[in-house]
This record gives sequence, C-alpha cells and structure tokens, in this order.
Amino acid sequence: MNNCAALFRALCPVALLLPGTASAGENVLLSEDFSSFPAGKEPDLFILAGSFSVEAEEGGNHVLQIATGELVDATVQLGDSLKTGGEIVARIKGVQQRRSFPRFGVGLHGKAGFQLRVAPAARAVELLKGEDVIQTVPFTWTAGQWHLVRLRVAAIPNGGWSVSGWVWPEAAPAPSQALIDYIAEPGPLQGKSSLFGTPFSGQPIQFDDVRITALDSLATETKAETKP
Repeated sequence: MNNCAALFRALCPVALLLPGTASAGENVLLSEDFSSFPAGKEPDLFILAGSFSVEAEEGGNHVLQIATGELVDATVQLGDSLKTGGEIVARIKGVQQRRSFPRFGVGLHGKAGFQLRVAPAARAVELLKGEDVIQTVPFTWTAGQWHLVRLRVAAIPNGGWSVSGWVWPEAAPAPSQALIDYIAEPGPLQGKSSLFGTPFSGQPIQFDDVRITALDSLATETKAETKP
C-alpha cells in the first residue's frame, strides 16, 4: 500500500461488499450468470481478442469459457461504458498443466483503464494501468478452484482515484482487507468493463457470476471527506 492510499483508507474505510449486494451511491449495471446463452456456441458479446464460448458444466450450470486453440490475451467487454467510478467482481477458474499456469483477471474503464490480474506463475496479483504493471503483491493460487476476483475504482476529492483489488478462493471467507490498495493521479476514466485470460496451460479458463456496479462519484467524494 502506498502512503497516500494508507492515509485515504484511514479516513475513509471502504465497505467490503460480497457479490449480489449494493449500498447507497451504487447502481448495479450488470449481473450475468450466462444461463440465458445457449451452450456450445460463441456468445453475442463484444469480444476484443481470442475465442469464447458458453459451456454447460455437469449439473447444467453455464459458464463463459476461453478456448485453448490460440495463445492470446483473450478479452471480452461487458455492460455499458463507465465514466464514473465502478466495480467488477467475477468467479474465475483456471487449471494448471504441469509447470504451465493460466493468467486471468478483470478490468474497468476500457483498455486504457485499470486491470486486476492473477498471475499464478509469478505467485502474484498485479494491478495494471493500460499495459503497465503498477503494483504487484504476493498471492498463492489454488489450481482448479473457483476464485472471486474483484476490482473497485472510486473517485476521491482531488480528482484522483482509489483503486482496490481482492482475490480469494470461493470456499474461503471474503478477506477483510484488499490485496491491492493504490491511489492514482487525477484524470478522466471512461470505457467498458472486461474479463480476460491467457490459457498458457493449454486448459480452458472459465468465468461465471459477473457483477458490474457504477459508483456515484458525488457520493464517493462526500464519503471520503467524512472523518470517523
């Protein structure tokens, strides 16, 4: 955590919300479990790179899946374009193959925005702005298990952005503190939210239960100025 982020968190702790909940100043833009998409076909979504399909798991649950034929940074964008702060959370599962690992994550505000990326080969979670890695923290990933990946970008009074990221196994309790905690310089953000992954292991990467929320910038600023 950088010093600015630590000061902001002390003055304005951010509530940790589980998927499916919302609070004042938040507007859920998209809640998607892919159950309405036919299995075995490419979904009608905005695919920027790679190949995606909706597949049915044993039991009938539908998931969005990255195909393994191309070794590219497969990316799909979801929901409306965000101009304010926002949050995206999704369940993601990847599989290790010998010494090869997948890489995956979620993003906000388009290709030039922020991305939260899980990099199991590096035993790390990374925060990116555009294509640049701006923060890295250690993380131990469990292969073949669903993990929740959550990225939150909230406006602060000086025009900058408070960026937070969480990653945790679905079977474990939600963490009380963010893994990634970063204060970004002032500047406009705009673009769609995204899911992405690179199947380095040659095995599919799966996504489910995606939730995208817009954050009211005025409400965020008011909250940031309130001392405990």
